[in-house]
Amino acid sequence: MRVGTMMQKKNKRKGETRGKIRKVSGKRPGFLRLFVKPEGKMDAPLLALALGFIVFGVIMVFSASAPWALREYGDPNYVLKRDLVWGTISIFVLVLVSRIPYRIYRRYAYLLYILAFILCILCFVPGIRVVRNGAHRWIGHESFTIMPSDFLKIGSIMFLSRYLSKRNRAMDKGKKAWKSFFFILAFIGITILPVLLQPNFSAVMVISISLSVLFYVGGMKIREIIPLALFALAGLLYAFWPREGNYRLNRLLVMLDPMKDPLNEGWQLMQSLFAVTTGGLFGVGFGQSRQKFDYLADEPHNDFIFAVLSEELGFIGSAIFIIFYAYMIYRMAKAVRNCPNRFGQLLGFGLTFIIAFQAMVNIGVAIGLVPPTGITLPFISYGGSSLLAVSMMMGIILNISRETVQKPVAGKSLPADSERGAYHGN
Repeated sequence: MRVGTMMQKKNKRKGETRGKIRKVSGKRPGFLRLFVKPEGKMDAPLLALALGFIVFGVIMVFSASAPWALREYGDPNYVLKRDLVWGTISIFVLVLVSRIPYRIYRRYAYLLYILAFILCILCFVPGIRVVRNGAHRWIGHESFTIMPSDFLKIGSIMFLSRYLSKRNRAMDKGKKAWKSFFFILAFIGITILPVLLQPNFSAVMVISISLSVLFYVGGMKIREIIPLALFALAGLLYAFWPREGNYRLNRLLVMLDPMKDPLNEGWQLMQSLFAVTTGGLFGVGFGQSRQKFDYLADEPHNDFIFAVLSEELGFIGSAIFIIFYAYMIYRMAKAVRNCPNRFGQLLGFGLTFIIAFQAMVNIGVAIGLVPPTGITLPFISYGGSSLLAVSMMMGIILNISRETVQKPVAGKSLPADSERGAYHGN
């Protein structure tokens, strides 16, 4: 009787051990895991910061857009209503994505990239595309549009993260190493091609720079830096080469000297700088910005929302905003650094870099350090697909923060970076 009881206890312990190992290795079907409580606790301060920025963004968009919405639609709450809908959807998506095990993206990384790429191609299909100011960057209907390039950023990061995580570039030698290098170079070029033709130069910059930095972090060799730099230089020369109608070059020259053309090309930058400087120490008060009344044209709630923020909240408010934003980036980087496998680290780093880079460029534009680019301020600027895409990125990073390096179970060593077991056998 005693022997039978001991055998039952032993079998029970074995079953528990197998269950734990199965959870760690990710054998449970991915979609079923959405309906159970996710393992591990996400980074609560990071979640609070993300939700707080979404709410704060809705408030700032309302303040910045009210005069423009009243002039264009006769309703000062027009943009607010739309932004509330997108904000609610984005919060739901953020929470949902934070429950999806990020390891699943490794299995479907190539497919998700192809779907995002196809969405960008649809921007050229009549009846589906939406053309504004000569650019066809959107698909949908005039009353409801999305910008596919926002989702191509995520898909391309997933693709390259999987590719780099599968290869041990330290072992690549000779022709094999150069074959891998040119494949990545071709991948970057193909990815930005449809976005460049839209044209959407700001998205081209974000995607190409993010993928290049991810490649560097993922194991770029020193000898590969020069050809990649030459490739980037050729792209910049093409973008800024002096020719008739080159608005990119004009924007660069205006940034260097906005007084050169104060009533035309330099107008918005001068008004943005005026808004930042007139905010003073404590600002003119929420909703009291003067520059949002036509001076910033139709951009006060998009590209130049930081200028309105600075004018209304002043230097102190802007500094507090930047400190909280920097702290959010720090917590994202910390979660990624603690990720126990290579794919998760690369994916998390790429997404974190996109958010940080876009914020840096947007703020740089408002204060005259970067040429106007059309890059939004993540979580703050108005834009449905932009807010939705950034919320997806944050959801993925929050899910990464749930996972910590597991302790060995029942004397068995569980590898922290197993290419086969940790990634569902893919």
